[in-house]
Amino acid sequence: MERNERNDLSSLYGQIAQIGEDGDLHLLVAKTGVIDDGSEARDLQQSQADVVVLSAADTELALLAAAHSARQQAGETLNIRLANIIHLKHHLSVDLYIEKTLSRAKLVIVRLLGGKGYWPYGIERLAELATTGTFELAVLPGDDKPDASLAGLSTVPEDICYAFWQLLSEGGSHNAELFLKGIAQHLAGDDNIPAPRPVLRAGIYKHATTIVASDAPTVCIVFYRALMQSGDLASVDRLIHDLTNEGLKPLALYTVSLRDPVCSETVRRLLRDASPSVILNTTAFATSKPGQLAAGGLLAELGVPVLQVVLSSGSKSAWHCGTNGLSARDIAMHVALPEIDGRLLTRAISFKADSRYDVNTEYAIVRSVAVPDRVAHVVKQVKSWCTLQRTPRSKRKIALILANYPNRDAR
Repeated sequence: MERNERNDLSSLYGQIAQIGEDGDLHLLVAKTGVIDDGSEARDLQQSQADVVVLSAADTELALLAAAHSARQQAGETLNIRLANIIHLKHHLSVDLYIEKTLSRAKLVIVRLLGGKGYWPYGIERLAELATTGTFELAVLPGDDKPDASLAGLSTVPEDICYAFWQLLSEGGSHNAELFLKGIAQHLAGDDNIPAPRPVLRAGIYKHATTIVASDAPTVCIVFYRALMQSGDLASVDRLIHDLTNEGLKPLALYTVSLRDPVCSETVRRLLRDASPSVILNTTAFATSKPGQLAAGGLLAELGVPVLQVVLSSGSKSAWHCGTNGLSARDIAMHVALPEIDGRLLTRAISFKADSRYDVNTEYAIVRSVAVPDRVAHVVKQVKSWCTLQRTPRSKRKIALILANYPNRDAR
């Protein structure tokens, strides 16, 4: 996520983050099968460990859990806990976690997405404890761009923080193992942290899975590289499968960000070569700024429909039972901001669910689970757009439906 994206997200949080909050205090005991937005206090029930890594990205935590398992099989003995910051948004959740899990830690590493303002109370408490020598603290940006708001929060030397950050930012299973190796070295007094192995930042994930007609419309799917690195590809694979079954030619492209210069140029060339009829975008945020004359950004350059597909960060049950539908976080990242680029919202096609409990890190690995009928609905929309494009203009039947919301006086 770029710095501008962090600012966009922070401003939107201020407008809609309070949706659905009732002010009541409840304490939930963490259990598998439950994905929440952290608005209620909960006890993660993790035991103490030498190292604790907190991140806002389920994909990153899943990658680290797999890397830790691989290192354990090779004889490594690092004692580590993993947790998602979203479950520690409530002040009581933070205090309980400090008391039960962090009180005897030697090193706490936080990957903070959205700046200090995303988790103010948690950062304040951790910085306070680190200053008094309870544990070492490394606060790292949650993406590959420096974050000035995090300066001065870490007690781990700056060069070590930088090395940790680079390993996590580069991503991939090998770099995840090097990250854990670097932690073990640091705790042992060896600060010669290994350098990351470069990983392609954007490219082609997969073409159509079966043979389709040579003149079939091409549909490009754009998604985050983190999904590929963590193997959390059920939603993308389902889209590819269903598009192919409808006689379309899917081409799935992964990228770190649509704002990164290298990534954007790579995606631009791949899109031009593919000449798609429709683009399905699953990445968050916008590449344009509000008020820009030439809004739309990279994905709009080809002049074809860009449909926004939501991979929800919440559970299906929360979405189904909640009066607000998607969470405030999802609305900000996947609905409100993408509209700035002129993307056409489809619907959420997947929701988070626990896939397994990793005993070694005491973390419930979270994956996205595709909902077949919702994927089918999006594919139907795509096919309709493709059919419309190939229909002679004289034979097109088009209706425009305009929202006519009453103004304040009319209400």
